[in-house]
Amino acid sequence: MINIYIVDDEIMAVQYLEYLLKETGREYHIQGTATNSTKALYDIQKLKPDIIFTDISMPIMDGLELADRILKKMKTRFYLLTSYEDFEYAKRGVKIGVTDYILKNELNEKMLQDLLKDAEAEIEENRKKEHLIMEHNIRDFLINTTEGPEDHAYEEKPFQRYALLTFYRSSMICMKSIGKESEKSLNCYKIQGMVFPEGIRCSAFAEIENNLYCAIIFIDSTVNDSMRVLYKVSDTILSEIEQTSRGWKCLQSDALKHFFELQAAYHKADELKDYLYAHMKKSIFGYGDFINAGQKEIETQEYLEDISNLLNTEMHEQAVTKIREFFEICRANLKQLQYAENMQNLYYNVRRVTFRKNLNPDNLIMANAYSDPEKLERALLNCVELFFEDLEKSKGHNYSEHVYRAIEYIRKNYARDISVSEISDSIQISEGHLRRLFKQEMNTSVIDYLTDYRLERVKSMMKDRSVSLTDIWQKTGFSSAQYFSFVFKKKENMMPKDYLKKQRETD
Repeated sequence: MINIYIVDDEIMAVQYLEYLLKETGREYHIQGTATNSTKALYDIQKLKPDIIFTDISMPIMDGLELADRILKKMKTRFYLLTSYEDFEYAKRGVKIGVTDYILKNELNEKMLQDLLKDAEAEIEENRKKEHLIMEHNIRDFLINTTEGPEDHAYEEKPFQRYALLTFYRSSMICMKSIGKESEKSLNCYKIQGMVFPEGIRCSAFAEIENNLYCAIIFIDSTVNDSMRVLYKVSDTILSEIEQTSRGWKCLQSDALKHFFELQAAYHKADELKDYLYAHMKKSIFGYGDFINAGQKEIETQEYLEDISNLLNTEMHEQAVTKIREFFEICRANLKQLQYAENMQNLYYNVRRVTFRKNLNPDNLIMANAYSDPEKLERALLNCVELFFEDLEKSKGHNYSEHVYRAIEYIRKNYARDISVSEISDSIQISEGHLRRLFKQEMNTSVIDYLTDYRLERVKSMMKDRSVSLTDIWQKTGFSSAQYFSFVFKKKENMMPKDYLKKQRETD
């Protein structure tokens, strides 16, 4: 929106120009008006309007002198208004940098409409260019540790404050290496231009790095309860950001007395953002919310060894309790990358114990990445429960050596197109004998067992959001998508795509 200021020593002339501007139908905001150039000079330097309309003939200071004094200090569009067609005025105006010279008797809404239309495009383009320069300067200012003036020569007013809001988009907690997450850049220029409560202004909104943005907020001395107001500002900006993408959080500094304190506030926020992953149910934080973050050193290796011992000794309840305790202490004290590393180590430990117990570790499926620690921890606990379920199943059946070897062969080769004859050849018995042993000991056929095992693997793979249905049926030994769908529906009473959709909606 264009900001306009009007100067004319005749109040009726000011009102008439306001009327004509309204008739244009274009969006604009009249920041102020003045009937004397002295007031206008003060207001314009403070408000910095985009367009100034000024009468030329005024007492004390005429329009040309006013324009000269303003244009030496700031860049704006100046339009000189006069009742006389005096080209000497026009020449002087061009020399000092005014935009145009307009005769009052020729002024109408169509002329103003065209004028505003041309001005909008130029002003908007200049604003965007200035914003890019400002972003670069703010980024350089915050990241570097330049000392402020020793004599505090920069302007300081009683009770005037600044605050830094750091907006950070949570990244996935990775269990395996994944590709770069898709990113959508925020419209920094638009966010900086948002309107906030009186006395609050977003002086700068800039991208510092991928998924990390900072807002510098100016708080006027007239604002009471600045922290409450800042919370509303943070919430307003978050709402705007989340129209582009989800998963953003805000770190909010205290109200700061000096502008140069913003640097220290940024570096503190940069340190604390690595602990945000552990707080999924909250979006806005103060630095005090993390006063104990990372203060306690923990021996995660000791926890992992204790958990492995409990799994080895088959102490179900104690193992789960210890794992939950491990989750809690990791969240409270570790940064996100450290947390992810320890969750990976726990998963690998469970797989190692599973292998030592002669169980199939491939049943323990984890996704490549998780959006929050709660989902990751549920998946890990599910692996532990599967470990104990398989352990119980292995104790409840005394299979013959041939059946046990056939089961192991199926579990290792289910992803290929294997036949009953291939399985029987691998364990060196006849196909007919293998079929009879399976029926006696397993109460099912070899083919049914193979199909059921493949379907269990399918359902496990469906938990990984990065895997498509095509990848799933191809990697679990089914010969075609049609056959896969037929078998799945017969077993689960629904098509694979419907089962997948239902599962991911409840995840």
